[in-house]
Formats: sequence, structure tokens, C-alpha cells
Amino acid sequence: MAKTLNNLGLILRDLGQLPEAREQLERALAISEATFGPQNPEVGKNVNNLGRVLEKLGDGDKARNCYARALEIFHNYYGEDHPHTLKVAGYLEALTEGESGT
Repeated sequence: MAKTLNNLGLILRDLGQLPEAREQLERALAISEATFGPQNPEVGKNVNNLGRVLEKLGDGDKARNCYARALEIFHNYYGEDHPHTLKVAGYLEALTEGESGT
């Protein structure tokens, strides 16, 4: 169910329906956390996707928190050179740089 809700959230995001996407991604995250535990890479994927939507909604603080959490999960599970880890690190860096104006 979490994977289906996550995919629905991504489709809604791509359609520009960001509040609806956020709702589905939050539901997916809650199910993943309950099913797999808070440090599972599936949770990392869900929280990263939620961060992307939050960033598009203009909530940089919450997006940053999501990216930081996803980065920690991926780093601990996959290591620092894995594509998932590097991708989220890039999102976090771009968000931080964008907010600082550099």
C-alpha cells in the first residue's frame, strides 16, 4: 500500500497537484515507518519524495528536515557513495544554497 500511495503522490506532484501529493506521500511515509521501522531505505525514499513536494510548496524548513533524514538513512544503509545518498545530498545542498543566495 505504501508503494502505491508513494507512486500516486509522485503522479500528483508531476500533475502540479502539490497539496494532494503531499497528503499521499505523508500517508505512504506513515505506513512505511510502521511496517519497516524508521531507518529502512523504503522510508528514506518516502521521506525524500515528501521533501521534494514540500520544497515545491515553498516549505524549505520541512523539506530540509526531510532531506536530512533521508540522507542519514541512505548513508547508514548504502554508504556515502551510493546514488541514492548522492542524489539526496545534492537536493539538500541545492536547497541550502538557494536559501542562502549563493
